Amino acid sequence: MTVSKSNVAVLADGPIRIGSGGGFWGDRPLAPLDLLKSDDLDYLMIDYLAELTLSIMTKQKRRDPSSGWATDLELWLAAGGIDALRKKSVKLVTNAGGANPESCARMVLEQANKIGWHDCKVAVISGDDILPRLDYLLENGEELTHFESGETISDNGAEMMSANAYLGAGPIGSALEIGADIIITGRVADASLVVGCMLHSAGWAYNAFQLGLTRESPIADWAPEHITNPLDILAQWTVAGHLIECGAQVCGGNYSNWAEVPNLATLTLPIAEIYVDGVVKITRGQGGGGMVKRGIVAEQ
Repeated sequence: MTVSKSNVAVLADGPIRIGSGGGFWGDRPLAPLDLLKSDDLDYLMIDYLAELTLSIMTKQKRRDPSSGWATDLELWLAAGGIDALRKKSVKLVTNAGGANPESCARMVLEQANKIGWHDCKVAVISGDDILPRLDYLLENGEELTHFESGETISDNGAEMMSANAYLGAGPIGSALEIGADIIITGRVADASLVVGCMLHSAGWAYNAFQLGLTRESPIADWAPEHITNPLDILAQWTVAGHLIECGAQVCGGNYSNWAEVPNLATLTLPIAEIYVDGVVKITRGQGGGGMVKRGIVAEQ
């Protein structure tokens, strides 16, 4: 598919608003829908994965080839989330695909078809699963040594349940650039869910296409020519991603002085307001409990 200028986000003076719909598989399943309804967003990102989560999903996929993804996604999409995404023109970027992003994407398309959204464009980002290539890597001298213990996979002797190489923001930015409405990934770096959105909104992904750069090219090379500090900007976008990818933690859920936080049982979810030059403001959704202040953000 080719890129047209119409797919490129308008580079406004204001911030790009990226909401976080949760921080793990098993987080409040309908919270993303509440955030969609209460606030104006450009993107909604949700991080469902941890390393243990991938092992669990891989076991599920072995039992049932159609499973192995975060089923919480289906709950809130079916409860009105898919309709809200369409009506509010919010792009969804999530790693809910887990060990089976293709199957997860099929579910999303089924939900879209149920409401008549027949032209919904769902992108799948895969390639992180290296388990089928693990024997090849080991046979060719890659020992995959543990950073702390020095132990290799061969030393361990236990069955390897899952093996994943974290993907980055490039494929997400590229998928948005060719018009994706919803992006389902396997294992990507947590903050890349946000950085990928900014690559599109700041025009970096469009510039990369114009220059003929591949997704394997250093992301700093994607920056438009007038950008003199691309690594600084990428670092700031990455910090924004790390702050909101754990969901309500940055709204007080992980604050050591928890007694200060109002209504801990009903914490709202965070929103990162991110400018193309790297400036970031962390705020939160309307209604509910929680708070955002310097100490909470610093702890997170």
